[in-house]
Amino acid sequence: MGREVLDHTAAHIRPRITTDELDRICHEAIIARDSYPSTLNYRGCPKSVCISVNEVICHGIPDQTVLQKGDIVNLDISLYHGGFHADLNATYPVGHIDEESKELIKATKQALDEAMAICKPGTLYSIDAHPLVQFHGKPLIAHYGGSKTPGKMEVGHCFTIEPMINAGGAASCDHWNDSWTAVAKDGSRSAQFEDMVL
Repeated sequence: MGREVLDHTAAHIRPRITTDELDRICHEAIIARDSYPSTLNYRGCPKSVCISVNEVICHGIPDQTVLQKGDIVNLDISLYHGGFHADLNATYPVGHIDEESKELIKATKQALDEAMAICKPGTLYSIDAHPLVQFHGKPLIAHYGGSKTPGKMEVGHCFTIEPMINAGGAASCDHWNDSWTAVAKDGSRSAQFEDMVL
């Protein structure tokens, strides 16, 4: 269902649409599936989806921002249904984008695919210098390289993998006063992909 909602919402990405309108489309698609948007009212989040445009790394809050041709935009969908949360996202072009943005999106998706390919029972969560996974529940797994997180993957574990790459290469970010939005400090574009692994 999460993938259906993500695909449905992404199909509406185009120049001149607002991120608020995409939030409305996403919200309605989640409710139509007898589900609840996990982010809505979670720790003060006022919207049903996180939408991150250009230099926003993650957790952008939808508003009256109008998407422009050449932008890149990440949709981060989370929904709750039948006792379970789905959490996934992808980065999309808004119309024609430049080559650097295409390469950024491609590299970030490749990072997700390569991380997912090594997931199997017995794989250590603290693979040296390779960011792998982020849990949103227990145990809390760091999603950056060189972590000392204990434990290994076992049958029945469910977690997300969500690489975020900044075109400027800098890992530093600023946080807006909405308590959610993280942006690249150098103003460079950022892409993110996320999927769930069971």
